[in-house]
Amino acid sequence: MNSIYTSKYFKSILPERLARIITERREYLNITQKELGVRCHLSEHMIKKMEKGRHDFRLKELEKLSFGLETSVKYFFAVL
Repeated sequence: MNSIYTSKYFKSILPERLARIITERREYLNITQKELGVRCHLSEHMIKKMEKGRHDFRLKELEKLSFGLETSVKYFFAVL
């Protein structure tokens, strides 16, 4: 059974859209990639990859990002 969430289309657009959402939220909070990394316990390099859409996101990472971006995991999907 193939759902939209496992399709190639979903996997190709999800990182790009999440990248945009993360970048916009970070800029809204006026924090650097380095500061976001510290808040999330992720490396600055990882944050850069995420913001470029070159990362396959895992739920645990979205949880960390939601904490660092002062929002909830739902936020990432509400604005998709």
